[in-house]
Amino acid sequence: MEWFQSWINQIVLAVIICVIIELLLPENASKKYAKTVIGIYMLFSIFSPIANWIDQQEWKNFSVNSAFQEYEETTQTSASLGESGIENVYEKELEKSISKSLEEMGYRAGVIQIQIKKDGSYALEGLEIEDLEKIEPILEGMPVTEGEKNEIKQMLNESYGIEKEQITLKEKER
Repeated sequence: MEWFQSWINQIVLAVIICVIIELLLPENASKKYAKTVIGIYMLFSIFSPIANWIDQQEWKNFSVNSAFQEYEETTQTSASLGESGIENVYEKELEKSISKSLEEMGYRAGVIQIQIKKDGSYALEGLEIEDLEKIEPILEGMPVTEGEKNEIKQMLNESYGIEKEQITLKEKER
């Protein structure tokens, strides 16, 4: 509240100064330029304290050491992730995506094993889905038919570009 009162006092003082200066100026061509300068001074008087306050709030918690330390940690994490880390992240995200696609079709997979090429292309070489089961309440516990397996293989082929022959589907044992 003290900051606000100080700000209002500065504005009132600036208005008084501007009025006095305007009254003292003679009526001639230079008065319009003086009014422009007075207007700029008024704007500066109004917005300068706000800008200072925002600047103080923004930099209050800033520390060069903490920013540099955060940068080093990010760089070290990226370097340590390396190629094998990228492969692991890719495999995990692919597993999540396949699991979500199966759930959208009404199936749940227990274990999804993905084989990808290690040549940097990350192409799928093989896919094995274990403990496959239906999750629709009416059909839960019913065996997955060969037609349904073919439908799942077709979806995986279209979505992920893996050949149907490279996909192994194993039902959950009952």
